[in-house]
Amino acid sequence: MKKIVRLAFVVAWALGMSHSAVAQKESEHYEKGVQAHAEGEYAEAYIHLKNALQVDPDMVPARLLMARVHFNAGNIAGAAKESEEALLLGADINLVLPVYGTALVLLERTDDLFELEKLAGEFTPENRFEWALLKGQGYLQRSQPDLAREEFEKAARMFPDDVRSSNTLAAVYMQSGMREEAARLVEKSLQLDPDNVKTLELRAELAIAEGDLDKALATLERAYELDSEDLRVLRGLARVHLLQDNQEKLEHYLDLILEQSPDDPAATLLQAIVMVNRGSTQMGDAMLSDLSLKLSELDALTQSSDEMLFIQASADYLRGSDRSAIDLLNTYLARKPADLAAIRMLVDLYLRNGENRLANELLSDSREYVLKDLGLSLQLLQLYIDNGSVLLARELLEELRERTDNDPYITILEAELERSLGKSAEALALLDERDFGDDPPLAAQLLRGALLLDLSRLDRAGALARELQAAHADKLQVQNYAAVTYLRRGELDAAESAIDAALGIAPDDIEARFSRGMLLKQRGQLDEAATVLDTILADRPGHIKSIMLMARILFQQQRYEKALDWSEKVYAYDRLSTLPDELQLDVYKQTGELGKAVSAAVQLTKAEPLNDAHLVELAELYIEAQDYDLAQRPLRRLFVLWENDPARLRRLAAMQLRANSTGEARQTLEKSLELAPGSARHTAGPGAPRYCAGQLRQGRRSPGRSA
Repeated sequence: MKKIVRLAFVVAWALGMSHSAVAQKESEHYEKGVQAHAEGEYAEAYIHLKNALQVDPDMVPARLLMARVHFNAGNIAGAAKESEEALLLGADINLVLPVYGTALVLLERTDDLFELEKLAGEFTPENRFEWALLKGQGYLQRSQPDLAREEFEKAARMFPDDVRSSNTLAAVYMQSGMREEAARLVEKSLQLDPDNVKTLELRAELAIAEGDLDKALATLERAYELDSEDLRVLRGLARVHLLQDNQEKLEHYLDLILEQSPDDPAATLLQAIVMVNRGSTQMGDAMLSDLSLKLSELDALTQSSDEMLFIQASADYLRGSDRSAIDLLNTYLARKPADLAAIRMLVDLYLRNGENRLANELLSDSREYVLKDLGLSLQLLQLYIDNGSVLLARELLEELRERTDNDPYITILEAELERSLGKSAEALALLDERDFGDDPPLAAQLLRGALLLDLSRLDRAGALARELQAAHADKLQVQNYAAVTYLRRGELDAAESAIDAALGIAPDDIEARFSRGMLLKQRGQLDEAATVLDTILADRPGHIKSIMLMARILFQQQRYEKALDWSEKVYAYDRLSTLPDELQLDVYKQTGELGKAVSAAVQLTKAEPLNDAHLVELAELYIEAQDYDLAQRPLRRLFVLWENDPARLRRLAAMQLRANSTGEARQTLEKSLELAPGSARHTAGPGAPRYCAGQLRQGRRSPGRSA
């Protein structure tokens, strides 16, 4: 570690750091980062280095050390990214290779690894040795064992009497299943240095792999005498005693591990034992059995800790320790990005904690692996839809349709996508066209109900709610759908019954509790509704619907400033949400602050340029302010969106007239007549003047009338 610190300072000096005040501040941050890293305080080192890079993003020594901090903290992808940044800034490949090359191997980015061959002529003798080892592992990943063996043997010839090189090569041999070669190197290292703890660890690993537990125990006890705080030695002793069914000794060494590393993966073993001792034998036995099986197959180096890490994460997941499980799985997936079981578990954790954005990012980043699993692929498609990633959703939709022989759930998700784009009628048509058979999936039925609500077809939605309640009274989603439907229909007693049924199935269900708040609001019991929302937000601070309902209640109480403050809490959980802008628009319209209302409407149209309701709002506000020139832009965009809908075109023509755009209004009406001859006899929408067409013919304008 001291060598690394000295090297970092030499690099900083060689790059010629400025003596300006900025450079001094940058240097202070960097030096603090170096010190924290040397002391193993990686989180603190990260903060200091981040500060240094904010002052100077091109500071190569900080990039190099940041890569090592990420690597030591288990963020292998972050280590690779920082290494690449350092290379782009002109860092010496010899300073980058040890971390970057190992990261590429762990991430299985073999093609990127072999790209470094172009720089091999610049390697120092030490890095030529490292490069041979890295290439060997790259060849193993490419299933070219003969080439891998050549590289490993080349490395051994470079430093034949160096214990470190022999140990490193032995570990690689063990990881590659080349036990005989590994054993020869281990014995050679012990002849050179009988008290080398790393060599003893490797000898014990070989003994465990061969089933010679007595030899493994004796070797590890010798290593423990030499270094009683080496975590690898302690883990090895715990493993051997577990395999020998020596529970007392096992607990002793686990206690020693936990003293040094409270979050160590080996804690899973202790937790399993405690479960068994407390009578939770089924879960405890399952954990121990799974662990024993994995331990018998473990190789050296990182895989041992990786497997134990996964098991601890699984245990935390089962126990409901979600934050711990999320942290552990993120660390594990940085090393094993293709593990679908871990991806599936972490996605579920994100979703059950309301962190949909993180679930989306995880599945998107793991797309090449996710596409091998239909369930995860459908989940990714759903998240794309929920987050408005339309192009990605369509691309994935087509890919899944080809791979799954048009699975019915593909149709359901395609309808979900159309709904997310505001095309509820088209989405409903997709469901109607699909033959789901005599027993359509419940998901399709619930989506149909949601679409009927979108289209305000409340009679059909109510009939479907009653039908689903009769057939699936025990389904939480059905009762929640029924509650929402009855609230929309104003059937408050029926809504209350559905809410009670939902809470009877799942007393803590957020959606049912939210519906309770909506029910109280509709009954005018605003304070009681706010109390319900407070309890929801205590459990789920990021529940955006509850935040906005609280804001709407305050708006209804004419507590406008408080309502605005509440709406802005949404940004802490979804910085792109338009809901606060919608509330702002309503507040400023209510208070007559026309300029602020226009600003809010502009923000809404920027965020959702295809939302015709926002465009109508903006156009109406410009017309009200008699700013007819600015009104033209939203009106023209409405024409593009409505050009195939004669009724909406008539409404648009009336708005254009009020904006002094007679020529555009005439063209709009002509387009409407092309689509629906005789439509000029109809009104241009609710409240629109019937004389619109006649007025156009006479060239009259009426900017003051409201459509």
